[in-house]
Amino acid sequence: MKTIKDKRDHNLLRGLLIIVASIFPFFAMAQDPGPCPDCPIDGALWLLLAIGVGFGVMKYRDIKK
Repeated sequence: MKTIKDKRDHNLLRGLLIIVASIFPFFAMAQDPGPCPDCPIDGALWLLLAIGVGFGVMKYRDIKK
């Protein structure tokens, strides 16, 4: 059986956890790097596009059979 002190400690711990969890994201926010007009499009985007086209061709051939 829990005593009143155990319940009070549990509620205090829960309250501290909620406060820490709600304040922590403010410290973890990244800073804005600023505008980058000369940044090229990442090569991974073209890779994903090529995979999507290949997958579409494969599905088209499967439907055609």
